[in-house]
Amino acid sequence: MRDIRGPLDLGKTFLVLFSITAVLIVAVLVVGDKLFSDITPYYWITVMILVLFAYGFQAAVIVDKKVGTANPRQIISLYMMLKGIKIVLFLATLTVYMLAVQIETKRFVLVASLIYLVYLLFDVFFLVSVEKNLKKNGK
Repeated sequence: MRDIRGPLDLGKTFLVLFSITAVLIVAVLVVGDKLFSDITPYYWITVMILVLFAYGFQAAVIVDKKVGTANPRQIISLYMMLKGIKIVLFLATLTVYMLAVQIETKRFVLVASLIYLVYLLFDVFFLVSVEKNLKKNGK
């Protein structure tokens, strides 16, 4: 009987991604008063964190589904396409914030970029685990 699940542990991926998201949201709530002024809307950072969480998990699910059927070049192309879409969405969000809110844009861009880098580190570790699983399974 064929196993319909992919070779990755999506439960573990979800827990790690959720933990990163929770830590970032708590950090924004705790340090936000010192980092931003009273007029800066915190929900922009929180929404950006949640969007990166949702997109990161969706990318993990897509890669997990393709790992069993695609060759390594297709997986790398898919993963790079997903990362390209992610950075375009991130830059679009920054642009919307700078045009719509126009409050504390330098600090917002700095904090948002740091958050993006945290999720980028997660993506790198995720891709390394995909490669290890492929090598372990002999693909």
